[in-house]
Amino acid sequence: MKSSSQRSLFVWSTREILLIAAIGVVFGLILVSSLYAFSFAVALGPFAAWSWIGLYLMPSFFIGYILRRPGSALLTAVLYSLVMLLFSPYGPLILINCAFYAISGESAIAIGTRYRSFSLLWMILAGAVGGIVMIVLYLIFYPASLFEFALPIFIAVVAVTLASGIISSIIAKLLADALARTGALSGTALKRDDTQEV
Repeated sequence: MKSSSQRSLFVWSTREILLIAAIGVVFGLILVSSLYAFSFAVALGPFAAWSWIGLYLMPSFFIGYILRRPGSALLTAVLYSLVMLLFSPYGPLILINCAFYAISGESAIAIGTRYRSFSLLWMILAGAVGGIVMIVLYLIFYPASLFEFALPIFIAVVAVTLASGIISSIIAKLLADALARTGALSGTALKRDDTQEV
């Protein structure tokens, strides 16, 4: 008999796979259509650029909240990354940022909710964690992109990134709850969890 951790990581139902695929493709198309606006935001400065982080973390929060199992946020991010690669003006370079979003999204759900607690407060915590992980990844791999800022600007960038992640996690929860009320998510962990706080 497989342990619960093995089941969580390696055994997926057809419904879960189809849901991950659908969400990955839909969000991929939405995100790739936002790339030109994001490029404009980057030109406006660090505050505008980092305020977009939450948008790219939203698919992971959304699927993580619905399926509530390890790997779902990561798999969704991989799928939307592939969709973005097909249409991105940046070419394969987009995959580097998408890898950061995948790691941040899965880490946020794992640390923020532990795949067990999905009330609004826990989702807010997940949003904050996602923002923190993104900043840490950039500090590790692209230190010049953040260390070149004066300390007050760096603190402001951190604050806007955390706010962006938190807002994104709240929106993802509200969207998933609204979709669940239509009956489209029957059979998912979200619908089975009678103790969730809407």
